[in-house]
Amino acid sequence: ITSNAAVLFLEMPSGFNDLSMVGGTKYSNAPRGAHYYFGTQMSTYRNSIAPGSYGTFAIYADFDNKVFGYSGSSGNLEVNGAGALDTANGRFATSGLTVTAGSSTYGGTMHGMLHGSGATATSGVFHTSGYSPLYTGAFVGGMDN
Repeated sequence: ITSNAAVLFLEMPSGFNDLSMVGGTKYSNAPRGAHYYFGTQMSTYRNSIAPGSYGTFAIYADFDNKVFGYSGSSGNLEVNGAGALDTANGRFATSGLTVTAGSSTYGGTMHGMLHGSGATATSGVFHTSGYSPLYTGAFVGGMDN
């Protein structure tokens, strides 16, 4: 998908959620206008080995208005949300995420980063709300040129 971003999963002892970590090349030179990013979304149910399911995602990033929208799915999980895009530092986040699994809907949080000169790649993590999140996940992808 991209050589500028990656995801790493760390398996934890039984009874603990596995860890999802993302990263990539240094962000610089924010583009102008609106751009789309596409890639792979991975999600895991509580106390399961990560990643549990693979799917796809799309991000709409409006660099002029500093907002983003996210829509992704993996397995039976649908993840949707919108929030603020920090174009100076190459970050985006929302605490208004909607995570749907079958007929159940949960609130959630997402933190993401942009990578490379011109923000050519993206990566991030998400989880449902609460002390011990029911679902966790990560995503990594590139800008659609």
